Amino acid sequence: MTQIDPVLIKRITEAVMAELGRRGDASAVIASDAAAIHAPMGICTGDYSRFPELANRTDLTAAKPTDTTTVIATATARVPPKPAVFTGMVTARQLADVRGTVYLTASARLTPLAQDLVRERKIAVEVVATQSGNAGKHWLCWMQGHCATVASLITELGGRPLPIGNKPENLLAAIRQAAGDIRSLKSQLAILFVPAAAGAVCFANRCRSLRAVVGTCEQAVQEGIDMLGANVLVLEYPHLNAQRMRQLVMQFIQSSGRPDPTLQRQLAQLAACD
Repeated sequence: MTQIDPVLIKRITEAVMAELGRRGDASAVIASDAAAIHAPMGICTGDYSRFPELANRTDLTAAKPTDTTTVIATATARVPPKPAVFTGMVTARQLADVRGTVYLTASARLTPLAQDLVRERKIAVEVVATQSGNAGKHWLCWMQGHCATVASLITELGGRPLPIGNKPENLLAAIRQAAGDIRSLKSQLAILFVPAAAGAVCFANRCRSLRAVVGTCEQAVQEGIDMLGANVLVLEYPHLNAQRMRQLVMQFIQSSGRPDPTLQRQLAQLAACD
């Protein structure tokens, strides 16, 4: 890079000043350390005092500076925390600060004291879906009759309806199809939506590959999962509202549908009974 000679610059400056002095324009270029810095051409300063003819032009009013206080407040606003989802055995101490609704995973259980606290404070209990277990996977289902709420729930939670008619006489065919798919590991779980559960539970439990329980409440479903490794849930949909039915289905489809070795031995012993 070429080095600029400061002496040369000084000589050029003196020559220019001398020439301007002879023309009477030197004052136009004399600058002091306190020289004002003017806005570049094309940038509006909002000062129209030198232009009286524009005094009444409201459209030329300078824009107000950005309200940085509002911007900062918005950027630093506190984001509400997501509600805690409890897992495992949930105690009353853990629920000490809960108000309104407590969120549990399908496998979570409330201790007796926690249950008392929930009843005393009238806290709603909601089972939420997680990314573990069978959440989001297809599960078999069959419905006897018609119910728009059940149909919507099946679509929402990814159920796979069995291609079998919905009349009472189709129940056995639905159970046989579910048993075959679970035995061949095509599926792990099945849910039967019926007006009355007695026949469905009895027939399903005659199949060796099926372990069916009735979903009367969250506790009953959880006991079926824990004690039997239930892989078939029977729901009497006319007696369940949409929220309760959704909670029971979500609770069940997050289970594995597999029994422990001890239960398998017990079931094998009972298989010899006439």
